[in-house]
Amino acid sequence: MQFVATPRFRIAACNRTSLATLGLAFPLLVGLGSVLLEPTTWLWTFALMLAILAITIGHMFRASMTLEPEAVRVGAGMFRTRVAYADILSVSMHAEAPHPGWRTFGIGMPGFRLGWFSGEHLRRQFVATGRSGKTLRLNLRRGFDVVVEVEDPGELEAALRQRLQIQRDGQGVNDTSNEM
Repeated sequence: MQFVATPRFRIAACNRTSLATLGLAFPLLVGLGSVLLEPTTWLWTFALMLAILAITIGHMFRASMTLEPEAVRVGAGMFRTRVAYADILSVSMHAEAPHPGWRTFGIGMPGFRLGWFSGEHLRRQFVATGRSGKTLRLNLRRGFDVVVEVEDPGELEAALRQRLQIQRDGQGVNDTSNEM
């Protein structure tokens, strides 16, 4: 297999919707806590909310999709997955992000989703999306699909198709389908 650089694409997570959600939710919860809870309890609640806010923002800024030589790595921190190119059946671009269904393990808020969700027909999905723009869906041989939204979806699609072609050429597979 020939050497190819490892491109990294940022998930479109830092957008007006996600930042407004964080900017409104945190002060609202702090205000509610200060009114409803005792001072000692309120301080612990404030510290916990601050930690959750920091973790969420950290995941938002670090979420990415990386095309490694043998696999695709998607996500950040606790919510990430790695998929070998050989497991990818098809790649498709969608005009808008499909509704991911129920969140089973991850972060889900307006403007940012990262982690495991139930998808169509109860098939699991690993979702890394932001502002509901163009998304790229990887249909896999394994029991789940990957749905991502990056800042430059056209460039990601071209780079991913190139990697898949290199992988198939290296294995001697001749695929002429239009889905890949």
